[in-house]
Amino acid sequence: FRYAFQHASPQTSAEHQQLQQLPAAELAEECVFEMMRQVLESLGCSSSSRETFASDAFFCTVHLADMAHFAAANRGYSRALRSLARAPTRACVQSELPRGVPAAVEVIAMAKTAAHANKTLHVQSTSEWAPPCIGPYSQATTVAETFVVMCGMLALEPSLVSIPLALKTSARLQTLACVRNIDATMRVLETDLSHVVAIQ
Repeated sequence: FRYAFQHASPQTSAEHQQLQQLPAAELAEECVFEMMRQVLESLGCSSSSRETFASDAFFCTVHLADMAHFAAANRGYSRALRSLARAPTRACVQSELPRGVPAAVEVIAMAKTAAHANKTLHVQSTSEWAPPCIGPYSQATTVAETFVVMCGMLALEPSLVSIPLALKTSARLQTLACVRNIDATMRVLETDLSHVVAIQ
């Protein structure tokens, strides 16, 4: 099942006017928070049963009109999912959105049996092999013991949690660093790049 919310619709004109008066970054935060709240409701997840979301939803994509608003949008995302012990894999990208729409959210979920529960890999501490995840999302989710989805990956040096200065001006070197991080994560899951079927 795929749930896509272009933007959160305020219930009243007063709410709409109040939202439009927010600075752009705060508007992105509130929109992402409200969209994730709507997604939780669509999946039948009450505030007391949000583990259902982590179990059914395995991939989220957050689209931002301006990546400069990532930190604010991530705050909204975190607020919506803060009660989860584990969270789906996520990517966040800058996209061309309709005028006046600061963010869009897409969530992919699947119906499954208890025998095929999704398994997440979430590295939160500094390590030598994989960058930690910023925000409530996992590096990878193994879906129904069948395939693995990976999070959006940056060219971070895992042990430093930063992009080395030598890479900052080279798209080629950053791409290679991203692939290394992906490969390291896949090997922990006992697979490798030879099994990749799609890269976005």
